[in-house]
Amino acid sequence: MVNLSEYKDYCTDLLKLIGADELVMVVQEEHLKKRLRDETGVIMVAVYPTIGSTGNEDNMGDNNTILLFVLEYAGKASVSRDNEFESYERLQGLAGKIRDKLIEDSDAGHNLLRNLDRASIEIEPEWNIAGAYNGWSIAFSFEN
Repeated sequence: MVNLSEYKDYCTDLLKLIGADELVMVVQEEHLKKRLRDETGVIMVAVYPTIGSTGNEDNMGDNNTILLFVLEYAGKASVSRDNEFESYERLQGLAGKIRDKLIEDSDAGHNLLRNLDRASIEIEPEWNIAGAYNGWSIAFSFEN
């Protein structure tokens, strides 16, 4: 299983890397809604890991799935198409930095990511997360 303190520390390092304003750790979207409450700026969200099993009865291990978000408040008022596009474009660059850091840390043998499944990394656009936030999600898996 992922050591949650180590996970939080790693996410804090990612927050600093991308220059986000806040790190929020949550279990699910309803939890996220309560945590955000109209926060502004770039928010990095770290969902607590999902843990599955890997291997066989003689050699069991954990397969951890992580979901991160890089979000920005879209506001209650209508946002212009240009502003929305610019926000997605800027936040996509931050999500790319996170992906690159994951791969770099895996290559360097970082304790948390030494068994990163590179093929599992997925970056997807997100709209209206927690009722008012747009941005990108980054999902990936690793074994330990």
